[in-house]
Amino acid sequence: MTTKVIRGANSKALFGIARKSGLALTFALLAGLLWLPEATLAILWNVAIPILPAVFMICPDLWRQTCPLATLNFLTGNRAGVRTSSAATLRVGWIFGMVLLFALVPARRFLFNTDAAALAITIAVVGALALAGGMLFSRRSGFCNLICPVLPVEKLYGQQAFANASNASCPSCVRCTERGCIDVAKSNIIPETVGRKHFLATSFGVFAAAFPGFVIGYFSVENVGLGDAPRVYFEIAVAAAWSLVFVAILSTVVRVRATTWTAILGGVSLALYYWFAAAEISKTFLAPDAIVWIIRALAIALVLIWAARTFRLRIAGIGSVQVR
Repeated sequence: MTTKVIRGANSKALFGIARKSGLALTFALLAGLLWLPEATLAILWNVAIPILPAVFMICPDLWRQTCPLATLNFLTGNRAGVRTSSAATLRVGWIFGMVLLFALVPARRFLFNTDAAALAITIAVVGALALAGGMLFSRRSGFCNLICPVLPVEKLYGQQAFANASNASCPSCVRCTERGCIDVAKSNIIPETVGRKHFLATSFGVFAAAFPGFVIGYFSVENVGLGDAPRVYFEIAVAAAWSLVFVAILSTVVRVRATTWTAILGGVSLALYYWFAAAEISKTFLAPDAIVWIIRALAIALVLIWAARTFRLRIAGIGSVQVR
């Protein structure tokens, strides 16, 4: 099963339009957060963001090629000379990105879900980080492939995409990232990220094992005030820790390859996300209960099809289909 995304020589022009549109929408988002905060927050958190996990699993390149932060990173990073992110830099940068993710997502519960101004400021700061990353390293290796907080999720969900779009941003690869670039590695992203170590001996393996619990922990707490921030972090951290411990114990009993474990953890995490998010989406827009179960059923169907296809292709030694 494949998904045709973009074909032919027009892909660069189409993605160029998409990137400019993404930047325009980002400025519109910032304006909306300042002047229409309630409506903008509802659309962002319950319409736009819930679409992304499915996109990461089906064709992560669609997001990688159009993400506004990636566009900002490329603006400063596409200069003469190659400033490569070394293996040591990548190890530190990836950990930093995961820490950012684990810091920013729980902050939704006590800040970003209700405080539009704080969210607008945070988006602007992360945008500045993307620009700064391009000043330090070439192309998108200083932010998108290094410290982006969404990067570990892209890798987890996009490890065996249904289809890959042509890399319109970098039509000629300069190897600005020593390893672990999704745009180059495609279905080999997990081996490139984890290497030959036991997957739990790597930062990404720890992230993947903790992520299902992290998702459960996030949806187990309600929106609260800023004063309850320590409790939010504690409860989500405990859930993530239990997930990590459970996977660590199970992995000593069930000995399979790292790619098998990450596939299982990716599928479980995405299914859990939509299981809980469906209820929040329905509640926000006062949708009937049937909508909740439709979203859940579609998510489970997607994960099951993805899992069956992933294991079949890996047994056969075939990567994901590239659409150019």
